[in-house]
Amino acid sequence: MSDAELYELRRRTLALERRLDALDGGTPAASGPEGDAELERLVSEGSAMLAIVRYRDLTGVGMAEARTAVDALMRG
Repeated sequence: MSDAELYELRRRTLALERRLDALDGGTPAASGPEGDAELERLVSEGSAMLAIVRYRDLTGVGMAEARTAVDALMRG
């Protein structure tokens, strides 16, 4: 499986998780990234692109803003 295929599967998984959380009465998708275990894991693993996708899913911000925020998270 290629990196592109893995990325696409991960992106789709994150979107499905977000929808399930909303259906289950969990935290709404636009609630913010604070304390999100998945985002924290992606940042700690250095998975910048997936962290950006997760950040965007959580906040609804654009690509540039999400990248800036994830870069800051990765710097600590």
